[in-house]
Amino acid sequence: GIKAPVKSAKISVGKIDINIPLEGLIDFEKEAARTQKNIGELGAAMEKIEQKLGSASFTEHAKPELIEQEKQKLCEYLDRKRVLEERIAILTRTPV
Repeated sequence: GIKAPVKSAKISVGKIDINIPLEGLIDFEKEAARTQKNIGELGAAMEKIEQKLGSASFTEHAKPELIEQEKQKLCEYLDRKRVLEERIAILTRTPV
């Protein structure tokens, strides 16, 4: 098949994939730096939640709903972090 441009956005509509070249439209270095900063912020937030969930004083005294809410937040942050890491890979990929 036809190869998509390396630095492009892909939109799928039904069975049709549309690739929009982004070269010259965005500053890949700035976007990668911004995305990396977001990854760092998510990592710090995840670490705080993990410390909280790992604390016996929190888990023994917190309502089960609050514990579940923190676990859900951790999962959401992890998913967001994965998406951002994929974005970094795309932004820093060089043409072959």
